[in-house]
Amino acid sequence: MYLNILSGIRLQFQIITKKMVVITKQIERLNRITWYSLSLFFRLLTQVHKGRVLFWSTEFKTYGDNPKYISEYILRNSMNMFDVYWGFKRNVSIPQDAKDANIVRFYTLRYLYIVNTAEFLITNHRTDDKTILWKKRRGQKYIMTWHGSMPLKKIENDAIDSLGDDYNQFAIRDSNNCDLMLSDNKWFTQTIKRAFWYNGEILETGIPRNDIFFDNEEMANVCNKVFTYYSIPAEYKILLYAPTFRSNNDISHYLLRFKEIKEILEEKFNGKFIVLYRLHPNLLQIVDSTSFLLDIDAINASTYPDIQELLCASDVLITDYSSVMCEYALIKKPCFLYTEDLDIYNRGTYLNLKNVPYILAKDVKELIDGINKCDIDKYVIEINNFVETHFQPVSNLNARKDVVSWMLSHSNSSYA
Repeated sequence: MYLNILSGIRLQFQIITKKMVVITKQIERLNRITWYSLSLFFRLLTQVHKGRVLFWSTEFKTYGDNPKYISEYILRNSMNMFDVYWGFKRNVSIPQDAKDANIVRFYTLRYLYIVNTAEFLITNHRTDDKTILWKKRRGQKYIMTWHGSMPLKKIENDAIDSLGDDYNQFAIRDSNNCDLMLSDNKWFTQTIKRAFWYNGEILETGIPRNDIFFDNEEMANVCNKVFTYYSIPAEYKILLYAPTFRSNNDISHYLLRFKEIKEILEEKFNGKFIVLYRLHPNLLQIVDSTSFLLDIDAINASTYPDIQELLCASDVLITDYSSVMCEYALIKKPCFLYTEDLDIYNRGTYLNLKNVPYILAKDVKELIDGINKCDIDKYVIEINNFVETHFQPVSNLNARKDVVSWMLSHSNSSYA
């Protein structure tokens, strides 16, 4: 009898839960429709403002990547012809670095006004125009900078089976809205043309976030910034561990043993090492990175807003299938690949990892042996050959300036 009663209560609870889920989705849909209608109303009553720029990064959650470097170039050079705004979600803390920009909170009336009157909209990520409450109007230019230029994992239309129909549809709309994409090498330019559903202009003069790698003074300032942020003693060196995500969000194949790794690095490179551990942004809402790292002798750098700064400050990088290995090649510092699940990894890659000039390890012992045997001089030569042969990078290292020059040449004096 009691079992029947409990079963009935459980069934009723499941029915109520399902109804609540349906009601919640209906409320969210009605909320989006209401805000999108308000946005269209703003669009009808306003005009595009010459020189107004709205930046956002990683779905309004961070201050970093290419948008950060473009906006800071504008602000640093006192280019008063531009009116710079940065968009953030309401629950995101505003970083100190963004203090010189005008801050706009997503899903506010002020945001609707700015997104509909900005002449330039610049982000680093695919954007669903309906989700950001925006319909492109005449006079607006949308620059989608992407968040990498030498990807290892297959992306966009090259990985269409793993992305899902919803993503593919809004990615196509995003490309149709786009006026400019950026590239710093011949290979990525061809990838954009083939895989991004995009037929517009490509500025093949560099990637703004990578300019920092070729400016010794800027790199030194960034290193000091990272060391200060994490209170790392100046005599230490940094090992950055930055694995990518798996399609099933599995973290069981990540490297968790750092004691032995640190010991061999300290012997190999003659200095004390500290480990920064950075989970991929896709995992931050799924995995509690703080709890995940409790038993690991490492600093949790998963929420640090700018991975380029971490790359600059680090002395050694360990990753798996992340394209950071390719950007790190531009710095010529040692990189090692820990790929415990290489035989079952199913995302698809453009390169055969067994043919890239990085030491490939499938367990900790192989990683330690690889570090111990690494010939840095030979490594640098092989990395240079790899980058030049496969990617054919452009020589211009003024990507931020080139993007802003494009904006100046495409800015109009007035709009009807």
